[in-house]
Amino acid sequence: MNNVTALAILLSAGIAADCQAKGEPILDLGPVSGCITPTSAVVAARFSDSGVDATLLVSEHESMESPSRGTPVSSLGGNDNVVKLGIGGLKPDTVYFYTVEAGGSAIEKGRGRFRTFPLAGPASFSFAFGNSLFTDSAHSAL
Repeated sequence: MNNVTALAILLSAGIAADCQAKGEPILDLGPVSGCITPTSAVVAARFSDSGVDATLLVSEHESMESPSRGTPVSSLGGNDNVVKLGIGGLKPDTVYFYTVEAGGSAIEKGRGRFRTFPLAGPASFSFAFGNSLFTDSAHSAL
């Protein structure tokens, strides 16, 4: 482990400990968007603890001006504290910005964006795939 990695681990641990001391929810993984339709979307995220009430906020503005709110969902230990936050009533073929709200405030790490699909009919799209060519695996096919 190099010094930069060690520093990053210590800083992350310090931030997590500070959040826990303040009683703030810690977002472990995500959020990631999926299940996109012309008028709805789902965002999934995992919290460090169960019992966190999370809500999805979406807006057509990156500043999150006038957001629409999804239905609050509580993280449960039986679901590995993963929440699926859905929202409907969106406009087709529109870019939306989102954030996850927990503990009464938006989580900066919980920001992202997605685009709703257009209504039925021909449409174009782009697909991107990424992979790390640097691996310690002896079984890498690359």
